[in-house]
Amino acid sequence: MHYFREESNLQPSLDPENPTDIMRHDMLYNALVSAGRADDYRHIVSLLVPPQDITNCADTGGFKDIKVGIIGGGLSGMAAAFELRKLGYDITIFEPNTERIGGRIYTHYFDKDKGLYGELGAMRFPISHETTWHYINLFKLNTAPLINRDPKSLIFVRNVRVRNDTAGSNITHNIYPLFDLNLKERSTPWPHLFNHISDYYLSTLPPEIRKQFLTLMPRYDSRFERIINMSIRQAISQYGLSSEAINLIISIMPIIGSIMDSSYEATLNNDYTMDFLNLYYIPGGMVKLPMAFYKSLTSPDPEEYPGIPKEHLGKVTWKRGFAVYGIYKSERGGKVVLKYRPYPEKNGDSNLYENFDYVICAIPLSLLRLMDIYPYFSGKKMEAIRDVNYYDSQKTLFLCSERFWEKQGIYGGSSYTDRLINIISYPQDHASQYRSGDSGVLLASYNAGQDAVRLGHTISTEQYRIIRENVEQVHGLPDGYLNNIVKDVKTVDWVNEPWAKGGFQMLFSGSKVDFLYISSTPEYDNRVFFAGEHASTKNAWIQGSLQSAMQAANSIAHYSQIHRFKL
Repeated sequence: MHYFREESNLQPSLDPENPTDIMRHDMLYNALVSAGRADDYRHIVSLLVPPQDITNCADTGGFKDIKVGIIGGGLSGMAAAFELRKLGYDITIFEPNTERIGGRIYTHYFDKDKGLYGELGAMRFPISHETTWHYINLFKLNTAPLINRDPKSLIFVRNVRVRNDTAGSNITHNIYPLFDLNLKERSTPWPHLFNHISDYYLSTLPPEIRKQFLTLMPRYDSRFERIINMSIRQAISQYGLSSEAINLIISIMPIIGSIMDSSYEATLNNDYTMDFLNLYYIPGGMVKLPMAFYKSLTSPDPEEYPGIPKEHLGKVTWKRGFAVYGIYKSERGGKVVLKYRPYPEKNGDSNLYENFDYVICAIPLSLLRLMDIYPYFSGKKMEAIRDVNYYDSQKTLFLCSERFWEKQGIYGGSSYTDRLINIISYPQDHASQYRSGDSGVLLASYNAGQDAVRLGHTISTEQYRIIRENVEQVHGLPDGYLNNIVKDVKTVDWVNEPWAKGGFQMLFSGSKVDFLYISSTPEYDNRVFFAGEHASTKNAWIQGSLQSAMQAANSIAHYSQIHRFKL
């Protein structure tokens, strides 16, 4: 998800590169104090930290005779394998994609030196996401603060173009008059008009109830379920804003507009943990995180397991280029059978079968829907697999021979528009040097929901024309100006990616009670487990993938001892 939430008293300071945990915690605490929610600090940190280390569940190297199959070699699948390896498990990872590593982390490089790149998938992480930082620190990856907002970036709504100044006065004075707002709405400056909505709803919940944002439960407090059962549109309307004010908000914040029918809890969840205030990224590409996992998992003597003898580590077998098509409960007690075959398929390829003691499904529920499952999982799990909603997301990168946006004073952040492209995001590698003229990679279009479907299903030549024209219009450039500047284009429409079938999970109102908890529970007598952002309280974030993976690995360690004892 991508929207900004800033108030004059919540402006992020110049955040440090490679912050220590103490630095991060100080930034988070200070932000919560400024927001009047200091009591939330201990809950946020304690609920987003990794679960206990798996070596506290069992002895290292103790499960050499136990086979675990992991469906999906994305971030959650690799994190689960990384943890299970500590206890000696015999692990097989099935990953059909042979072209790249990373799942929905997708860094695209336009040059061999990997200096010109853009993010087609996950591109940032907040200071509060403890499990994400756990692995970033473990792999010694460099991080840098993301420029989430540049006051020179643009808002282009109803053919009116203004700078996105920090105080929001340009929007208040120039965009507000385009909408038929009532007197109270006209008198509430931007961004308070939108931000006060979440402030209000958060204030209706005491700290002990607010922590349920980060808790997987079959049922929640009735006050919290009231939030779950409201869509974003309903929450804004019940707060008292008119339909014209809602139209204004979704024009300036187009991603919010694309998910208006989803549960308001998801949006409020982000505000609860300050997800959009202090954001970081990995210089050189977010793919460095999954590549660090891959390097460790394929190394016979990885350095990331201090104190664990090499001979105690489990074996990891990568089956890249193989897709799982079926999950079966074996007639032999305690076994799960996976049916798989090469991908892409060739004439004559036949199904292959392999028995496992445990299986982790580390793929989106949208992909599980395509699988043959026998016997069916529990009724509620099958309902979740069928009904849980995934929004489409489309991103298009332009490799530009010149950084035309820097000539307009833009060195980072994003511009927002009510046009089909929704969001333009700018590289920030020149932010400290203020020079232009070099080639650069522009995220020329980032949208979700119906706009992603509309643009993503357009033929490539027409798609390029639409995006080019939209970018020119936002920046006030002549028609066709970019034709000689754009040298290469890369587009991803996530619903059309064969091993994603959607950009991110976003539950409809009421669905969290129905589906989130059940999405994380094991099946086949505690032999099949689930990991991924859909099995966590942090949907659409790296945090959700990693934390749920660690929990699934710990659960396998727990049940391995129980099942061994029963034998």
